[in-house]
Amino acid sequence: MPFLKYFILLFILSSIDAYSQEAQDSLLESNIDDVIEELQLMYHLDQSLRNFVEYGEFDSNTDRLDSLNIESSLSKSTRDNIWDFTINPIDSIKSERMIKIIEVYGFPSVDRLEKLSGKDIDFNPIILLVHTPFKMAKKLIPIVNEEFKKGNFRSSCEYGYILWHLHGRSDFKYMLENGYKMETDEKGKFKLISTCD
Repeated sequence: MPFLKYFILLFILSSIDAYSQEAQDSLLESNIDDVIEELQLMYHLDQSLRNFVEYGEFDSNTDRLDSLNIESSLSKSTRDNIWDFTINPIDSIKSERMIKIIEVYGFPSVDRLEKLSGKDIDFNPIILLVHTPFKMAKKLIPIVNEEFKKGNFRSSCEYGYILWHLHGRSDFKYMLENGYKMETDEKGKFKLISTCD
């Protein structure tokens, strides 16, 4: 008899979870344009600030900036101040906002945004989680775990990459357990290779 009660409870909880995801998808679809606009703004702000510190330009097109191979003309002191008083506080604000968005809609992966909007998405909201301040990692890790279980990430590689960041970027096990493999090149240097599509 206790087994039957346990089975019924498990069934009810899994039904609620499935409905919850369906409800989140429906809500995201009904607000998709606003959510995309907000995510896009946060993404470009994130990348532009980092590119300004790195390259001295606010351009968020990192492919173009990487090809310029320029150094920022900012002094180390100025770069440190920008990180301490601008980028880090904004990262905290964006992370709090992402947590709220995830609570309401589930994680808005590129795949979900494209599917529900019918549009091509040219940015990846994953970066907004990657730049979560370490002091907020404890709060975000269970949320990320739950969103992965729901299938709201594009791949296990994205999930492993986020976990690696949230755990302090020191242990590759999060990536190696989630779609990455480590290889050695001809010079004996290790590199991580994604096995995800």
